[in-house]
Amino acid sequence: MLGNLSAIGSAFTWATGGVLLRSQTRQVDAITLNAMQYGFAAFFFVGVALLAGRLPGVLAAPTASLAWVVGGSMIGMIAGDTLYVQGMARCGLSRAFPITSSLYMLFSYVGAVVLLKEPVGWNAALGGTIIAAGISLITMGRAGQKGNDVAAARIGPREWAGLIGASTFWSIATMMLRVGMLEVDTVSANVVRLPVVAAVLLVASTLHQRGPRFARYGWRPLAATAGAGLIGICGGSMLFLYALQTAGAARASILSSLSPLFAAPMSVVFFQEGVTRVLVLGTLLCVAGTVVITLR
Repeated sequence: MLGNLSAIGSAFTWATGGVLLRSQTRQVDAITLNAMQYGFAAFFFVGVALLAGRLPGVLAAPTASLAWVVGGSMIGMIAGDTLYVQGMARCGLSRAFPITSSLYMLFSYVGAVVLLKEPVGWNAALGGTIIAAGISLITMGRAGQKGNDVAAARIGPREWAGLIGASTFWSIATMMLRVGMLEVDTVSANVVRLPVVAAVLLVASTLHQRGPRFARYGWRPLAATAGAGLIGICGGSMLFLYALQTAGAARASILSSLSPLFAAPMSVVFFQEGVTRVLVLGTLLCVAGTVVITLR
């Protein structure tokens, strides 16, 4: 039960982090946004680990397991998150979140069953069908232009490729993390993986901008990405990794895909992304399909 609640909690923190990032997508490019949020998260998490005296446990963790954790994190956090932030900037939070969350859940569930040999039942096929219907409705439902024309943008081949790519990378990362977390605790995993990911993203952002220019953005983007790093990355990572350990990859990916349930109302309240009835119905179908898959 606690593992299931942790997965749902990670869905909420990821939705909150997504809202904070979405507020800055017009001012800061996706690579830099990602670098900033992971930089803040790494600084905070390593600092807490130092104060709590947890570094000896990190050094004692098996090298092979840490390699799985770091490798999965590089794929999911660097490739997956960057593609997702780009997609969110192009087609809006209210559509990017349901599509990527549902596809990620579907891919991860199949991967957990095929590769990790986790059990599967009749509910997987039914839930997957419901989710597919929900995604179709989401792409059909053109959000209104109430204060934000991004939400009404068409999801073209380029956007689809990015959203599917993000979901795929997240799913691969989940499989790798599940293997690595068998012998590594959540604190050790985050102390190692977050600084590595942050360092790679910071280098990529510096090369992308042809020099470090973080100071030019002002306090609002810095505050938003700091909040996204603390809430979405630090909080979400701890909850999700614990769910992976206790509930398994299939169930953790399913329940963490409930993020659209939290993200949809946030996108309306904070960004005035007008939501049509078709879009709402598609989101509800995605959530319903997720619930069906959790049935025993």
